[in-house]
Amino acid sequence: MLKLFLYKLNFFVNIKIKNKIIVSFFLLIICTICTISAFVINEYRNSLETYTTVYSNQVVDQVIKSVDFYVNEMQSISPIANYNYNIQRYLKTVQPDNQLDVTMDFNNLVNFLTEIESLRRDVVSIFLIANNGSAVSDKYSINIDKNYNFTKQQWYKDAFQHDDKSIIVSPHSQSYVINSDKSVVSLSKAVKSYSKDEIIGVLLVDLNLDALEDICKNAKLGKDGYVFIVDKNGNIVYHPDYSYISKSDDTLISDVLKSAEGNFIRSINSEKQQVTFKRYEPANWTVVSVTPYSEIVQQINNMKTFMFLICFVCLLCAFLLSIFIASMITKPLKKLAHFMKKAEKGNLDISLDFKGNDEIGMLGQRFNTMINEIRILMEQVVKEQEEKRKLEFKMLQAQINPHFLYNTLDSIIWMAEVNNENVVLMVDALAKLFRISLSGGQEMITVEREIEHIRNYLIIQSMRYTNKFEYEINADESILNNTTLKLILQPLVENAIYHGIKAKRQKGLIIINAKKIDNNILYEIIDDGAGMDKTKCEEILKYNPSNNINKSHNGVGLKNVNERIKLYYGENYGLKIASEPGKGTTVQILIPISFNIMNINDI
Repeated sequence: MLKLFLYKLNFFVNIKIKNKIIVSFFLLIICTICTISAFVINEYRNSLETYTTVYSNQVVDQVIKSVDFYVNEMQSISPIANYNYNIQRYLKTVQPDNQLDVTMDFNNLVNFLTEIESLRRDVVSIFLIANNGSAVSDKYSINIDKNYNFTKQQWYKDAFQHDDKSIIVSPHSQSYVINSDKSVVSLSKAVKSYSKDEIIGVLLVDLNLDALEDICKNAKLGKDGYVFIVDKNGNIVYHPDYSYISKSDDTLISDVLKSAEGNFIRSINSEKQQVTFKRYEPANWTVVSVTPYSEIVQQINNMKTFMFLICFVCLLCAFLLSIFIASMITKPLKKLAHFMKKAEKGNLDISLDFKGNDEIGMLGQRFNTMINEIRILMEQVVKEQEEKRKLEFKMLQAQINPHFLYNTLDSIIWMAEVNNENVVLMVDALAKLFRISLSGGQEMITVEREIEHIRNYLIIQSMRYTNKFEYEINADESILNNTTLKLILQPLVENAIYHGIKAKRQKGLIIINAKKIDNNILYEIIDDGAGMDKTKCEEILKYNPSNNINKSHNGVGLKNVNERIKLYYGENYGLKIASEPGKGTTVQILIPISFNIMNINDI
């Protein structure tokens, strides 16, 4: 896993910056959109579940209000019986202590009951039951079962026990009517005599289920949601599926009857349903709403689909935007890379025209500054190289000075004529002097070769100027293999001879030291010659390449050496002169230690 991560990380590091920006921006947008989408969908799910619960409660409350209004309307029929003369007369005449002809007002009674029935379309039939169990209906067509005992029915007994209110009877079949299989809901109400305040019979009103069906069907619970009503005994009063009416659904009803109201989620055959219920106390009915959870899930899925489309559009826009932003960022970088390739090939006549003060604009400004500085440095290097060539040429000119060469050859001829044994030594010194001076065209030689060169020069000069001066050379062995700019000692020794020792009558002394000081090499040329004042010392060392080089007797002066050292090693290095008239001069040369030893072959 770690190797895979490192591999992918390495792959990401190596792809182009434009692709990095696109991938990074796109991944950031994806993470953001996915997080927001998940949050929105989760909140939507919770809100939808809460809304469904609240809405189901509202639907149940509305159904209960409608049922209550309906029941109150039905109950308004019952008081009529207490004040109707025909009803009162009929119920009294059928009493055991009154044997009047019970049919004398029968037609009037039936007509009155028919009028009551006609007031409402949901009234199936109306029955008036006397205390002796005899009954009369509002319709001539109804055949009442003479063997049916009304007085033993629970609703009849309840009407006597609760004579001040109507008793609602759950759905039942009209078993007291011959050849009738109708399922009805009934209201039973005790009828009192208005003269004696005693119960003289019971009014039974049978109602069809159309009103309850209309009430429950008007309750909107989605596509497959529905409302049903159950009584206190667990019998279903109304259900959209008529096959459930007067039956019991133990799997659901037992949970509904445990409390007066509530809601829960149940599963039937792996399908969830949200159930909300509330009891209607006047009838001891419980109104139950059932909403399939699949409808909630469907709405959530619709929301997911909608969010997916939004996310897709957002991701597409984000992808295009990331390409646009990446192009805006990388376009100037590509231009910068193109210009850098041009600069790499040596074209320095270029300039970026980036606008703005952002990082890319600053990068373009820095690039232009860098190119300009490189151009200046290259011009400076070219100029310095030209100066070096001029100084090198003058140095070689000094070494091949005709006067020095003629005088040396004259000395050799004279020594040969007089058979002077030192002639061989002088010739050898002259040969070595020019061999080191040329050095295969190299500018750097070892300290050891530089010391050897100045020794050969002093050998020649000491033979030419016999008894004029003595010399002493001291060099630390630890620096002999280090490199040094060549031919920097000869001009100083030459200056000491011609401007110091020759101006002195007595025999002079020249001391040459080469030693290590910290990380530098220090050369010292000390003479006890005529010396010079401080002003002249300062004039000699004034560094100005545009001026003519202050030359010594043989054409190469101290200033030449000082300029060469500063060109090669920098302004921190060069010559220092300490002199006092009549006492001598000390010239110091300071250069850095370098171990870039060059192979110098003898020529």
